Amino acid sequence: MDTDNKIRREGAPGQKTENRSLPPSAAAPQGGPPSAEEKNAERRLPKSEYFRMARAGELPADFDQWELAFSDKWSVAHEAAMAGTLPAGFTRWKIAYNHGWSVAHVAAESASLPDGFDLWDISDWKGWTVAHEAARRGILPAGFARWDLKDVLGRNVVYAAAEGGRLPEGFSMWDLKLNLPQF
Repeated sequence: MDTDNKIRREGAPGQKTENRSLPPSAAAPQGGPPSAEEKNAERRLPKSEYFRMARAGELPADFDQWELAFSDKWSVAHEAAMAGTLPAGFTRWKIAYNHGWSVAHVAAESASLPDGFDLWDISDWKGWTVAHEAARRGILPAGFARWDLKDVLGRNVVYAAAEGGRLPEGFSMWDLKLNLPQF
């Protein structure tokens, strides 16, 4: 008997249980490649296991549940970014958790942004961009040109780099104004 087509009927405690097969017409159609939904159903794991796999760089190559998250919206993608295990070609940089940090912010914070990254203007609710975080960490690429990006307080990327002691050698764009609020 095909175990995939079995259903189990549970009786009251102490009663016998009954196994019987679904009629062939009720069974799932056979043949053809599995859909994405079927693939995901095949590998349903506890949420915490996906997070462990993200930290260890063990997610399958075709993994597509990057937004799987806990109640604070910290996602599998955030976990992989923090561990530096995002796959080459990852594109879901704007996934954000409750505090507004995107996957790109976390990758900048952990110095794991890929070469060629160019979405510097992704920002949190305070306007702090990925460029601000990368500047604070000293990981902006050579030739970076978006020094003018500002947060809601008027602090530009120059400010973030200077505050962290990370201005590049030979920096010359001192004409950028800060526009800090007056209190």
